[in-house]
Formats: sequence, structure tokens, C-alpha cells
Amino acid sequence: MKIIATLLGFVFLAVASQAQVTVMPADKSLSTNGVFYSLPKTVLKVSVTVEKESFYAGPLASYADEYLGLENVSTSDNSSYRIVELSVSKEEIPDSEQFYFIEFKPEEMKDKHQFSLALSENGFLTGFNHLTTGDELSKKKTIVSSDTKKEDREKLFDYQDITGMKQVIDTVIRTITVDTTTIEEFQISKNWIRRTREEKARMAAERIEKILQDRYYLSIGYQEVAYEEGTMRYMDNRLKERQKEYEALFTGKTISSKQTYQFEFIPEKNEKQVREVLFRFSPNSGVREAASSVGHPVHIIVKDDKVTADIETKARLLKQTDKTKKGIYYRVPGYAVISIEADGEALFSDRMRINQLGVVSYAPYSRKMGFELHPSSGNIKRVELEYQD
Repeated sequence: MKIIATLLGFVFLAVASQAQVTVMPADKSLSTNGVFYSLPKTVLKVSVTVEKESFYAGPLASYADEYLGLENVSTSDNSSYRIVELSVSKEEIPDSEQFYFIEFKPEEMKDKHQFSLALSENGFLTGFNHLTTGDELSKKKTIVSSDTKKEDREKLFDYQDITGMKQVIDTVIRTITVDTTTIEEFQISKNWIRRTREEKARMAAERIEKILQDRYYLSIGYQEVAYEEGTMRYMDNRLKERQKEYEALFTGKTISSKQTYQFEFIPEKNEKQVREVLFRFSPNSGVREAASSVGHPVHIIVKDDKVTADIETKARLLKQTDKTKKGIYYRVPGYAVISIEADGEALFSDRMRINQLGVVSYAPYSRKMGFELHPSSGNIKRVELEYQD
């Protein structure tokens, strides 16, 4: 009966045997009795935080020069982007090319010897003939948000008492002539009409002038009231806030927001250096996919340290070639310098452990020998050997 473990936390298997356990690559094993395990592969997770600055032109911008004497005031909306934070983290996932099957032989499970296995939640082998919980892998939670909503102009700009309508009073004189008598009849007509944009600009300018006058009177004590310093400061700040709101009707407003994107990259063991486009970035449109024609390319560069180059030949020779050998497959991880570059400028650079850039080898064992493995790398952490003098 084949046993495929769905693992929660760490699973321990204790099998009565004489340690006659064979470990084979999963695609080469013909057995139907046993469990799978895998070696971990490293996935790089690049998190990019972009700050977006959106400028909204004031609804009265075209009158800024005429009523406030402000020149070169923008009358159109625009947005700009800049990268404010970039980080690289790692996640370990099962390596699809490094799955193994631990075979149990029922006919040999007769004595009281207890053989044990320990597997992590991810399906990584952490203990072989050695009960251990191993090192739990850290789990990172990345929040990805995209604040692309448009601001409501009616709420963005505060008109206060600059209303959009005004009342117009008209007097109509009717002249009535009866024989030789002339009578004039007066009628008053009240109507509401919409203010023109220029009228609103004039009213806003008047409000600004009134606020400046009030702040001046407040500063010289014109009110003849001995307010406390804190009260004076509070009143001046409130007037200043109202002044800024009226001025924004001409000069516009800038709203800042942040957007976070996450990209994944899996380095493969091939050349000494890999350079690929991770995404594209434009100051005018922000982050775009690598295949986009918009923006400049942002590259991820993986420079393999080749720390395991000198042991690769011997590691291959140690691999199991037939079922007469007993042992486990483990991995000596590799290391690389990970860099993120844009327009020749380094945004990030650090040396990291990249498991799949290392080598997979084979460790033989006896029934009195136990292994403990690092679940995050697949490398041997400890070997225990019981022997008698």
C-alpha cells in the first residue's frame, strides 16, 4: 500500500524494521510501499513599493493670474511615480526535480527495531532514523495593495460659502393706459441662476483677502480682547487652513498614495550569472509587466558564487546507483549575490542562500545511524551514530 502523506506541522513515522529502507528518486522507484519527500527550492520574492503623486488642477486655475497674481499655474491633472522601497525575501518550496520515495519492505519488518522519519509541513525531510521537529520555516505574509481610485473633485476642493447659484431680482414695469389715464404697475421677479466660473474666482479672491486682513488684525491685537497665546495660535491656524483651501481652488492639490507590487523569481542552476527583466518602471505610469513596451527595464541579477563547484564531481559519484545501497539524498546549498538594477543604478544587493544552485548528494547509513536535516536548505544538520567499543 502506498502512503502519501498530507502533512500538517511535522509528521513522524515509526516503522518496525531492520533498517532495510531504500531511498530512490521518485521517478525510478517501482515500489508501492513508502512515502515521498522532497528537497527545498528557493523562490525569491521581490516587493516593490511605489509612491504615486497625483496633481489635481484647481477648478479656478485659469483665473489665478488675474485675481491672485500667480503665473504658470498648471491647468491640467498629472501623476508621477517613484520607487520608495524595494526588498527581497525568500520562500522555500518543494523542488519538482528533487522528489524521492522512501521504500519500506514489509517482509523485513519483523523485529522490534524502530525506524523513524520526520517530515516538515512542506514535505521536506527533517529527520531520518532520528525523531526531531527540525527548524520550522518562517512564513512571510505580503500585503499587496493597489490604490488606483480617482479622487472626487467635489470633495477634494472645498468651496465653503462660494455657492454655485445666485439669486437675481428683476423689476418689471407694466404701463397700462385707460382713456387718458396712465397707470404703471411694478412687479418683482426673483430667479436663481448659476454663477459663472469667473464670478466664483472673484468671490474666492475676496475671501482670501478677508482672511489675510483677519489674520493681520489678530496679530496686532485689533480685537482688543486679551486672548491666551494658545487661543491666538488656534484661531490663526484655523484661518490659515481656510486660506489654503481657497488658494487651492486656483493652485490645485497634490495627493500622495502608495502602491505595493510583488514579483517572484526562481533562479536556475546554469550559467554563473543570470540577468533578466523583472518588471518595467516609468515615472509617468509606474510599474508595468516585464513584457510591456512602456517604461525602463528593471533587472534582477543572480551571480552564482559557485561555492560547491569543487565537490560536484564527487557528489555525483556518491549518488545511489542501485538498491543495494542504503541512505538518503540531501543537498549542499549554493550561494549567490542577488542584485536589482534600474538604469545602471543598484536598488538592492545582498548575498543569499539559493538551495538549487548547490549540489545533491547521497549519505549512506546503517541501522544505528540517524540524520537530522535543515528543512530550509535540505542540508545535513546532525549525524548520530550508535556504536559499542
